[in-house]
Amino acid sequence: MMDLQFKYVVDVVLVIDATNSMSGVIDMVKASALRFHSKLTLLLGQQGKTVSEMRVRCVAYRDIPDNGERGLEASSFFTMPRDEQQFRAWISGIELIGNTTFPESGLTALSLAVHSDWSMSGNKRRHVVVLWADNDPHPIESEWHLVPPQSARVIDPSYDALTDSWHAGREPLDGRRLILFAPGGGRWDSIASHWDNVVHYPSVAGTGLSGTTEEELFSVIVNSI
Repeated sequence: MMDLQFKYVVDVVLVIDATNSMSGVIDMVKASALRFHSKLTLLLGQQGKTVSEMRVRCVAYRDIPDNGERGLEASSFFTMPRDEQQFRAWISGIELIGNTTFPESGLTALSLAVHSDWSMSGNKRRHVVVLWADNDPHPIESEWHLVPPQSARVIDPSYDALTDSWHAGREPLDGRRLILFAPGGGRWDSIASHWDNVVHYPSVAGTGLSGTTEEELFSVIVNSI
C-alpha cells in the first residue's frame, strides 16, 4: 500500500498541430477530453499506479509566419478533476487554421511546452509532453523572434538551445518523457535519435496522422507515467 504521505504528481502537456490536415486528431483529442481524467485514472489503477495530483496543459500551434498570434496558443495548467470543465472548453475551442502540406511551428510549440510551469511538489514527479505533427517543423531560428509576446520570453532561440533545455530541465531527466506522433525523417527523427527519454511513433507527412486513436493516446500517456 502506498504511504499516505507519499505524493506522486503528474503534469501532461498536449502539443497539437491545429492546421486543417489534423481534423481527425483534433476530433479525437476533443472527444478524449470528455473523459480524460476518469479514463487515465482507471487505466493507471489497472497497472497499480496511483497519482496524487494530475495537471494538464494544452499548446495549439499552426504556422507563426503566416498566422501571427494565432500561430501559437497555449493554456495554463488545468488541475484535474477540479478544472475538467475548463479543460474541455479550451480543447473544444481549438480552431483549425491554415495550410496542410507545409512546415509548421512544431519546434517553437515544443519549446513552449518544455518551458512549462512544471510542478515541483510531491515526492515523485512525472513531466510528460505529447506532441502531434503532420509535417517537418520550421527551423526554430527562423521564427522565434515572431512569437507572440506572451510566449516569447520562454522560447529557445535555436535548436541547440532547445536541446539543452530538454536535457537540463528543473526536473531530473528520468522524470521527463517526450512522446512524438510525427513524420519519420527530418527533425523529428533527429530528436528521437539524439534526445533522451523520447518515444517516436512515425507517420507519413501530410496524412493528418490517420489511424491515431484515442486508445493509443491514453496508452502512451499511461505507459509514460
